[in-house]
Amino acid sequence: MKMNVFEADFEVEKGQMMDFMTNHATFTNAEVLACVGGPTTRRDLFLRNLRKQGKMRMVGRQGNWPVYSLLSSHEAQTRAATKRATPRGAMWRAIRSLGRFTTEEIVAALAGSDAPVIEADARKFCSVLLDAGYLKVVQKARSHTDRPAIYLLVNNTGPLPPEIKRRQIVIDANQDRVVHVGGGVRL
Repeated sequence: MKMNVFEADFEVEKGQMMDFMTNHATFTNAEVLACVGGPTTRRDLFLRNLRKQGKMRMVGRQGNWPVYSLLSSHEAQTRAATKRATPRGAMWRAIRSLGRFTTEEIVAALAGSDAPVIEADARKFCSVLLDAGYLKVVQKARSHTDRPAIYLLVNNTGPLPPEIKRRQIVIDANQDRVVHVGGGVRL
């Protein structure tokens, strides 16, 4: 398949941005974008995807701007594997696999695995994901008939589980952004 001039130019720009990041221990998005002439939608998306793929990590702040460093491929793979190996990582994997599910089905799917979970943990995880907009309830639970809620995954952003912080801040590791802050604030 032949590449058009627009695509070929962008491949050159991506190479220039990668060279810049490889040759600097730390950098901001603005510094990376300046090496190719400034921001454009596709350049911004390229950097966002690197963060989403776990190839860049935030190491500090320079004023109001985050400062990043590039991870080696080994570091990126180790980081992703560690996140997927947690109980939340296992539940996220089960949710992505099932698509439409109950909390009982999550528990059953993980029963024989290295990361079994109890239903209370699955319910809590689903509740937070529901508040953050990852899930939708397609059938409400009815306690008097023992009918469980049925959930549908509506925001499958990738293999890494969303990070849930103590203050119920949900960070999507795939998109490298905060998607929900406890108290009903969706970002």
